[in-house]
Amino acid sequence: MGKQIEEQEKLKDRVLTPTKEAIKAKWNNKLTSPLKSEEKVVVHKEQQGVPDERYIRIKHNGCISILSKHYFQTLSGIKLSAKLI
Repeated sequence: MGKQIEEQEKLKDRVLTPTKEAIKAKWNNKLTSPLKSEEKVVVHKEQQGVPDERYIRIKHNGCISILSKHYFQTLSGIKLSAKLI
């Protein structure tokens, strides 16, 4: 559990964008506020309670969601994975 907390600490206040896969995913339309192409989302400061290292809590359009990291990329286009922080 300590490693997960350390990795999540590195992500705090980081700005990301959703991948094309996330935008096209059927689950996206079921979100209260669906993710949009090139939308900037912020990694939420509070990551406690996130199921495991594959997921991340983000803030977007006034909402907070826990989603898989692989649906996000850095502003420079590097796709996140459970290992890449």
